[in-house]
Amino acid sequence: HAGHMLGYAQKYLKSLERAEEITQEIWMKVIKLSPSYNGQGHFTAWVYTLIRNQCLNTLRSEKRLVHISDSELSGDIPDSHSFENEILEQKDVERVKKAIENLPDTQRVALLLYAVEGLSYEDIANELNTSVSAIKSLIFRARIKLAGSR
Repeated sequence: HAGHMLGYAQKYLKSLERAEEITQEIWMKVIKLSPSYNGQGHFTAWVYTLIRNQCLNTLRSEKRLVHISDSELSGDIPDSHSFENEILEQKDVERVKKAIENLPDTQRVALLLYAVEGLSYEDIANELNTSVSAIKSLIFRARIKLAGSR
């Protein structure tokens, strides 16, 4: 799982070094939280959820630091039009994230492995110990649910 975890984190963070740090932190969390893992859902789904949340938290904290330092250094008042667009884009991103989070574990993991990781149906089927046709069905149903949540 380590290579896939690193690639998944790297796609979020756009940096190999930061992705390696996050992956290391997640392995430590997996070890620490393993007694509380109840076996519901796939292990892979649980780990990818941990990675995604850690990456998003890291990006959020970095974005806050950048915004604070930029505004403090420049002393400029942000353009209201660009500020409004940024807020609207953030709302769209949050809506999509929430819709993805509301998918059943198997659909969410299959969709993320396909869309974010770029894995083939065969690779996903091997990773999740299921058939290619089951993966195609999971991804199809996930897309239908996401399209219905617009």
